[in-house]
Amino acid sequence: MDNLRNMRISEFLRRHLCLEYMNDELALLDELAGKQVAAVTFFPDAGWMNWRGGEVACLFLARYFIPIAEIGETWVGIHLLPSHVASERFAIAELDLECDHLIDHAYSARAYVYRKLLELEADGELQKSDISNARAILGADFYEPGQHGRFPASELERVMLDRFGGAPIDYKELRWFAQSLRKSVDEQIHWLECASEAFPKTMYFHANLARLYEQQGDGRSAACSVTRSLECYHHTAHYLGHHLQSQRDLTDYYAWGRQLLERVPTEFSEMARRDLLVENGESRIEWIVSLFQAGKVETSLRLLSDFRRDSGADLHTVLFKFLQRHYEQLGWEWATVWCEMCAAGARVDCENYTYMGQPHDGKGFPHPNE
Repeated sequence: MDNLRNMRISEFLRRHLCLEYMNDELALLDELAGKQVAAVTFFPDAGWMNWRGGEVACLFLARYFIPIAEIGETWVGIHLLPSHVASERFAIAELDLECDHLIDHAYSARAYVYRKLLELEADGELQKSDISNARAILGADFYEPGQHGRFPASELERVMLDRFGGAPIDYKELRWFAQSLRKSVDEQIHWLECASEAFPKTMYFHANLARLYEQQGDGRSAACSVTRSLECYHHTAHYLGHHLQSQRDLTDYYAWGRQLLERVPTEFSEMARRDLLVENGESRIEWIVSLFQAGKVETSLRLLSDFRRDSGADLHTVLFKFLQRHYEQLGWEWATVWCEMCAAGARVDCENYTYMGQPHDGKGFPHPNE
C-alpha cells in the first residue's frame, strides 16, 4: 500500500481504480480537499487509509465506502457499490456511524454541495460565507439564495429531483412527508414505487412498500417486495418501524416476512425463503459459509455483513476473508491489500452475541476452509 499521508483522495482513486468516468468529479474533489463548504469538512488527503483498526476497515470495506468528508459524527463518502461502478454512477452517500445507516445523497459533487446549501437555507442557517466558499470553487453563479421560495415541506427534495434527478434520500423524505403530513397511502406508494425501481439496492423502499401493499390486501405484491428487500444490505434499511432501533425493526420485519411466506409461498425466491427461515445464529453462519464455499462470494459477503451488523458478533477474521475474496474478484487490489493488513491484527475468537433475540456464546464458530 502506498504512503497515503498527503496523497489526495482523487489521486488515490485515479491510481488504484482507473475509472475514467469519475475524472470530472475527482477534479472537483481536488478543489474541495481540505476546505469546509456548506458545513461539510472535506478531508485533505487519503491518510485515513493508513488506519489498521479492524472495526473501521470492516465498516468501510463492507460498505464499498470511500470517506471524503465529515459532518459532525456523520461520514460523507463515495459509494462504490459494484452496481454503481458498472453503471458509471458517481454516488455520494452519508454514513451515520452511530446507527450504521447509509444512504446516497447525490450523484455528483455539485449536486451534493447544492443539497447541503439547500438544507442550511431551509433551516435558516445559511451564511454569506457558505455561499462565497461554494462559489469560489463551483462558479460565481452557483446557488442563489431565495430562488426556491420559503421551503414548504418537501420543497427541498422536489428541487433536487427537478435540478439533479434526485437520490434515495430525496425519495425517502418525500415518502415521509406523504406519511406524516399528508397521511396519503397512495402518495406513499407512488414515491416508494418510483424509488424501488430507480434505486433497487435500498432496502428501505422495498420493505416499506411491502407493508403498504399488504395493508391494501395485495399479498402477492407484498411478497415480491419482501423478496427484493432481502437482496439489499441491512444498513440501507434505516428504520422500518416505530421502535427507532434497527435490530428490533429487522427482527419484527423478518417475523412478519415469515407470516407472509406461509400465506403466499410461491412469490418468494428460494434465497429469500432461506434468509427468512434460518433464524438460529449458528445455523445461519453455517449456511453463509456454505454459500461462500460454493462460490457465491458476493451473496455470502452481504449476508455475513448483515449478520455482523445485526448481532454485534466479532467476525473480523471471517469477514476479512470474505472481503478479500470478493475484492480479488472485482480486481480492486488496494482493497485486497487493506484486508490483508487488517486481518493480520484481527482477533480470531468470536465473542458472545445475540441474533434475532437468541443469545449465543460464540464457541465453535464455523470458518470457511482455506
